[in-house]
Formats: sequence, structure tokens, C-alpha cells
Amino acid sequence: MKIDSQSFFSGAAEPVLIPSDQELEGKYEFNFNADPSKPSWGEVNILQNYSVRTKQNTHIIDYFFKKLRTPNLQDANKKNETAIFLLMISTTNSGHAVSEIISFINFYKGNNLDCQVGVSAVFVDALPYMFQLLQQFLEKDKIMVLEENEEYIFSKIVTRRNTHMNLVSNFNNIPYVRSGNILVFNHLKEMRDMFIDDPSIIINKSEEIFNRNSSFTNNNNIVMLIKTRSEHAMTTPGRAMDVSPNLIERIKLLGIKICSISDFKNVEEYIATIYSAKTLIVSYGSTACTNRFFCNPNAHVILLANLHYKWEYDYPSDAGEFWHTRHSHLFTAEKQTVIIDHNNTIEESDLDRIMRIIGSRM
Repeated sequence: MKIDSQSFFSGAAEPVLIPSDQELEGKYEFNFNADPSKPSWGEVNILQNYSVRTKQNTHIIDYFFKKLRTPNLQDANKKNETAIFLLMISTTNSGHAVSEIISFINFYKGNNLDCQVGVSAVFVDALPYMFQLLQQFLEKDKIMVLEENEEYIFSKIVTRRNTHMNLVSNFNNIPYVRSGNILVFNHLKEMRDMFIDDPSIIINKSEEIFNRNSSFTNNNNIVMLIKTRSEHAMTTPGRAMDVSPNLIERIKLLGIKICSISDFKNVEEYIATIYSAKTLIVSYGSTACTNRFFCNPNAHVILLANLHYKWEYDYPSDAGEFWHTRHSHLFTAEKQTVIIDHNNTIEESDLDRIMRIIGSRM
């Protein structure tokens, strides 16, 4: 497969080429915090005659590049390919991975690309729903899975620094009402163009998936999806929430569908369930960041900002109060209620408050 750099980047920003005296070697350095002293999000690199290897490092996915001084594309001990566009998912945290997928797909589709896309097997194995989400946009024969610790040789590798977290750019322009520890936002479904990367591709795909699977989600008026200690696919189990055991039956009797990520058989059932909810109750952190674009635009989202995350949502800044919540935890929904300093375990008084909030909208 041949990638012509002129047609490949037609209509896009000028790609950043790696000159021969500044070759990319060793472990790839991600710019997780949009540090202005580091390469910026959106940067594109074209690497000629390189090998790449991926490896899991706790919740980070490391990528190692090596320049081939005397290229041998027929090395029998390595996987030999011609050209690839690497989707460099940086972490097994789904909240960041979905942002990186949005950033990549917007670029890929926006430039009418049709080239092979490479992904790490670490990503595929750790985040199967996110991989299935990617498959919603790319044909299977366009995706190449790079096995962990296997060295692959390519005549050309294209990389892009995708947006690590799809933040609301001008969050201070979004009004809200505070009453004690309750923040209320209205008409957030109108804010698609306020994100760094337009999330419309995911929002529209979620509606499409729901319409294909609506038959088994008709009764999901209230859905609760929180990160609990029983969920194995998490990167920060120490910040999980719990539900008081004696409340489980009462929650079900109230018509609330309690979900865990592991409950779903595939990404279609998962997204259709989230989209079906007229009221969506979610916990802070990666659970919120993953699902903020899957919800129904007409939904009421109740975000439980539990105390494990207080150092994030209450972190002081010149950007204003609860800037972290307004910057990274807003859903594209009709209404969002945020309960600040929520208990780490949902007790009866917490459930009563949630039901009062739901009832006030009915």
C-alpha cells in the first residue's frame, strides 16, 4: 500500500516531518496535559523506514520506534509491512481512549483517508468496547492489530498526537445555577461545537446504534452506571464507589436499572442502553468521561462527584469554581445535575436525594 503525502494530507495542516538529524528514537513521548513546551496535540509525523513495538506499562501503552539505518524490509524475524497510520491510543483508561478515537476519526474521515490503520493489541484486549467502537467507523480489513512486544517494520509510519481529553474549550461561557452542593446545567446538547474535537460522529453513531437495538431497551427510563470495586476494567480502583447492599432491592423497585460495563455483551448493547435512558446516573472520573457522548441529547444526567475525586473537582484555579467538572465532565444532554461531595458509598439518604432530583423534573 502506498501513501502519497500530498494527497494524504490534502486540506489538513502541514505535516511535521522528522528530519534525518532529529530522528524519532526510543519511547514515544505523549503530551498528556497539553504542555506548551512539548509537541502539540494534532501534530503529524511521517517516519520513513522505521520499526515499531508496543508494550503495556501499568495503564499506559508505550510505543517504541527505531530508525532502520540499513532498511531490510524482508527481515524474517520481524513483521514486515509497507505503510501504516498508527492510531496511538495512549492508555487503557476508556475516558481518554474515547477522546483519542474521536480526534483520530475526525482527522481520518475529514481528510477522506482510506489507508491501513494500526492499533496495539494492548488497547484491543484492555478496552474491547472501545475497539468495537472504532470498528463502527473502519472496515475490518482496514485495521491491523500490532501484537504486544512484536517488532513491526514499515517503509512508512504516520503518527498523530490525538487529543488526550476532549475538553470544553470555553467552559466559562456555559451558565449554571448552584444551590449548596448541587450544580444545574441546562441545554448542554447545544454545545457540540464547544469541544476541542467535535463529538458529533460519536453522538450520531450512538443514535444509530440505539435505533438498531431499541427493542430491548424500551423500559430503561433510569439507568445507573457507576464505577464499583467489582468492575475489573478500571485504572483507579481506589476511587470507585459502592452501593450499600441493603439498597440494591430498593433501587430496582424504584425502576432504576443498575449497570456495570461487564454486564453488556458488546458495544452495541452498551451504547443502546446508555442512549435509552431518560435519566442517566453516573459516577465521576472515567465513567463520566467515557459516556458523556453516548447519552440521549434529551436526557437528564445526574453526575455523582464522589469524595474520592474531591482533589480534582475542588482543585483551586483562576478558571473559577469546579473548573475541572465544567472543563471535562459535561454531557451533551438537555440537563445535567452535579452532586458535589457525594459520599463514596451510596446510602439511603443519597438515594432519597437522587430521587427528589429526578422527581423535580418529572
